[in-house]
Amino acid sequence: MIISVRKKPGFISKNKEFPLSRVEAGTKGIISQLKFNEPHIVKKLLGIGLIPGETIEVIRDFPVFIIKIGESKFALDEKLVSGIYIILGN
Repeated sequence: MIISVRKKPGFISKNKEFPLSRVEAGTKGIISQLKFNEPHIVKKLLGIGLIPGETIEVIRDFPVFIIKIGESKFALDEKLVSGIYIILGN
């Protein structure tokens, strides 16, 4: 079972979505959805502010991803960033 959290019910992006794991450092975008099999992962990500509709920036993409949301920075591994989808831009 995949748990998917979108910006709002029925929200479908008109722009192409990318998993965060496929973008490079310096990329900014809007979180479009969180897509995971484990509900506890979704809860943790929502708890630290990874909420669909929020702006996200990739600060570093190797060896771990460093992301920035607002004024906060977080280190995330490949498994986590592969389930975070963004729309590029902003």
